[in-house]
Amino acid sequence: MKKTLFLAAALTGAAVAANNDQLLGEWTSGGLTSSINYVNKVTGAYAPPSGAIANYKFLADGTYEETGLLQSTAYNCTTKLWFERRGRYAFAGSQLVLEEASSKMRSEDNCRKQWNYEKQNDLKRSVFEWRMEMQDGSPRLVVKGPGGQPVIYRRKP
Repeated sequence: MKKTLFLAAALTGAAVAANNDQLLGEWTSGGLTSSINYVNKVTGAYAPPSGAIANYKFLADGTYEETGLLQSTAYNCTTKLWFERRGRYAFAGSQLVLEEASSKMRSEDNCRKQWNYEKQNDLKRSVFEWRMEMQDGSPRLVVKGPGGQPVIYRRKP
């Protein structure tokens, strides 16, 4: 009985280490695009792009960093929302558990002063279904959150 329990614990530890090795490194999803051809007639500058970028960085010590940017441009007004979360990650079967230790966001808007601020967010625990898959010979991290929509992350070079 003791040998069986020890073997099960050893296999579980090996599975966690394998999951950890697959996940280690930096991952990114999304991007910024410029579908607006607005040009400032005074400066000749094009409007900044719009879009969203999300990044994860998983470290061997069991910690993670998550950063993101949501940027929206209309004519000469640009709103930017950055977030940064740090904490610990763990595995529970096919689930990835993220436990935040810090969470902050910053908002900037060049047309509305009241939308320029920084704040600390409430800390939370998030659970995601996840899997690894290959696409064109490159690994992809597929994360499905409570909303059910999968998000695909590419490994950063």
